[in-house]
Parts: sequence; structure tokens; C-alpha cells
Amino acid sequence: QLQFPVGGNPVANEQAGCERDADGSFAACDGRVYGARPSSMLGLMATLGSIISALFLPYAGAVVDYTDHRLIFGRAMAATLVVTNAVQAILTIQTCAMTLQLG
Repeated sequence: QLQFPVGGNPVANEQAGCERDADGSFAACDGRVYGARPSSMLGLMATLGSIISALFLPYAGAVVDYTDHRLIFGRAMAATLVVTNAVQAILTIQTCAMTLQLG
């Protein structure tokens, strides 16, 4: 069963100085990481990723349409996608173990 982390990213909680409950999870915390609450970090990362993609994709499309670098560009984007998803999958011990079980 895949569970969405209600408390946000554990790394962000640790950086904000949040304390753990008796069961090891993080309690509600008013600490801040880079000006945002740890519980907001997942949404903030998704929002920033979407904005960056929206700004980058028109230029990427122009490169693909008007140059001969389609294959190189496609391979570079595929490699970038694999690397970034791998880093996200092994960000914590819990997700690393889950990723190894699924694979």
C-alpha cells in the first residue's frame, strides 16, 4: 500500500527542527525551511517544477523542430528524467526500501 506522507518530506521536517512523535513520525510543526513550512514543501516543489517546465518547453520544442538535434535532445531528456526520478525514489530510507521491493 502506497501512502502519501501527510507530514511532508522528512528531510524538510528535520531541517526545520521538528520533533518526532513516539511512533517516529513528525508532529505538526511551525518551523520553516527556506521560508516555507515542511508540510508545504511537496506542493512547492511540484509548483516550481511545473512553472519551470512551462517556461522551458517552448524553447525545447523549437530546438526539436528547427534543428537536427532531435535524437540527442530526446536521449538527454530521457536520461534526465531517469536520474531525477531515481533520486526522488531513494530520497529516504523508507522510499528506498519500497522502491527495491517494487523493482
